[in-house]
Amino acid sequence: MNITVIGAGAWGTALAISLAASHRVTLWARDAAQIEAMRATRRNQRYLPDIPLPDNLELSADFSAALGEVELAIIAVPSAALRATLQQIASCFPLSNSLGETTSHSTRLQTTAAKSLVIPQAGERTNEKGVVKFPGVVWVCKGFEAETSLLPHQVAAEILPEGFRRGVLSGPSFAQEVARGLPAALTLASADEEFAQRTAQALHHACLRIYASNDVIGVEVGGAVKNVMAIAAGICDGMGLGYNARAALLTRGLAEITRLGLKLGGRPETLGGLSGAGDLILTCTGDLSRNRQVGLLLAQQHDLPEILRRLGHVAEGVYTVREVHRLAQRLGVSRASVSNALHGVEQFGLTLYSVRGRGYCLTNPPQWLDAAQVNTLLASESENFRIEILDSAISSNSLLLQRAAQGAPSGSVLAVEWQSGGRGRLGRPWHSGLGNALTFSLLWRFDCGLAGLSGLSLAAGVALMRALHGFGVNGASLKWPNDVLGAGGKLAGILMEAQGDMLGPSTVVIGIGINLSLPQQVLQRIDQSVGDLSQLSEKLPSRNELLAGVLRELAGVLREFSAGGFACLREEWENYHLYQNKPVQLLLPDGKVVQGVVRGVNQDGALMAEVVSAAGAAPEMRIFHAGEISLRSHDHAAV
Repeated sequence: MNITVIGAGAWGTALAISLAASHRVTLWARDAAQIEAMRATRRNQRYLPDIPLPDNLELSADFSAALGEVELAIIAVPSAALRATLQQIASCFPLSNSLGETTSHSTRLQTTAAKSLVIPQAGERTNEKGVVKFPGVVWVCKGFEAETSLLPHQVAAEILPEGFRRGVLSGPSFAQEVARGLPAALTLASADEEFAQRTAQALHHACLRIYASNDVIGVEVGGAVKNVMAIAAGICDGMGLGYNARAALLTRGLAEITRLGLKLGGRPETLGGLSGAGDLILTCTGDLSRNRQVGLLLAQQHDLPEILRRLGHVAEGVYTVREVHRLAQRLGVSRASVSNALHGVEQFGLTLYSVRGRGYCLTNPPQWLDAAQVNTLLASESENFRIEILDSAISSNSLLLQRAAQGAPSGSVLAVEWQSGGRGRLGRPWHSGLGNALTFSLLWRFDCGLAGLSGLSLAAGVALMRALHGFGVNGASLKWPNDVLGAGGKLAGILMEAQGDMLGPSTVVIGIGINLSLPQQVLQRIDQSVGDLSQLSEKLPSRNELLAGVLRELAGVLREFSAGGFACLREEWENYHLYQNKPVQLLLPDGKVVQGVVRGVNQDGALMAEVVSAAGAAPEMRIFHAGEISLRSHDHAAV
């Protein structure tokens, strides 16, 4: 089949790449310079720079030429450009039902009349080869037309003559994944069921499954309104409200999409299928979603114009929300569930207040991390780090370990605004709220083997203590092997994970979490005593200052460790240790409890304790390696 994809954005390019394996495909872009660059590099550097274009994919900036012998035109432009694009297509195929009906065709008819007189019928055009049928037209944009609130098929009905067979292609699909050949499933809907079936079968291939439907309204409503819900989901995640809140939002969001879709004439099974629930789930949870990114950045209090400039792509939900609001008012679809969900966020440790006519605001907005500011604070030390700030992640350590295996350089830093599955020692969850803690991971590569890394987690504790003292935070202490205590509980934790060979080289990811000012709602989720910096200092450093300070000290300590191992830091660590020369209990992996007096650590970071093995026996020095051992104070207070 001859296919022309109109629009060389991310989705248009991805579809063209995907379909070029089975069809003759032309990708059209309005910008001739962009097309020339794509021809030269065989890549779409702006939207999909890492994915090569197939050799057989044709590129064009000539609209008429691109539609010359097309059988199927796929419109991959934003909703705002759909009407103009349809008008441009219609102008290339003027309807000719009789001789001389249009100037553009009369000349061609006169040329062919000498050979044989051909009278075109409705839905056909003529050229020098005779009668040619109109191509099929499929659009992939998701939204409502601004001001009119028309769905795409309604716009098409106003522009295209009846001869054009038409439909919509929609469903859960990220352009990058489709372009890479990863599997996806979409729905092609048309009121012309034979066209839907035939076109779906033609586009279907091993990595792209296409289902046919005749519910155009249901498919279009699901695709449009899910973008609005994705912005809301991004705000929800950006505010750190948790998985529970996101699940509630998606569930109630699907209910609202369904109510609106049914009012407009869609069917419930469509709205619960790929183009409804499927697209909603992907767009609200996937980090490749532009609309979700808008929500995440709004939660960071960025201005909307700045966000749109930063994205560089169209986020349809920004414009769809106004039209959905108009339709909801006109059709009497209630927005109460969204308001109720917003009021429910206070149980997650954030306080909202309503601003009449504008929506909701945070009483105490989170303090956001900024990589540029951290690099400035690091000054010359910044050359040792590559800092990336993530809005959310399950675990910064796990993600950085994955990147380490893919070749990430030493000094890579992942700082996360909100972790949904942060881990502490012994697999315990690490809880924090949005903006009230600092959680980050540092990747560092060593020439030595794993055996040469003994005591490294304790060395990181020394760096952390130096940083806290540098900010005037006193009253904190270390607890073997890798906790920082203060204000009556755990103030910070260190999680070290290593990869490599015994003889080298080796790679280490050091994860650090520091409590700044935990709200009561977060404290209620933690099953042990905790403290935070706000209890130890009246003047707290900003999160950016704290991150820069800790990284600076880590760089120094890691250089010391590389040169002399933990031995050169051992005495300083013991000076910081809360239980130095104090009685403690050691809970062993087999459940046994050993009582003794801490006498320090050895050059490998193992705990040294005087232990009395039997009544009346002389104390003996025993060595304990971290492993699964828990250290507690003598009075059983578990910290």
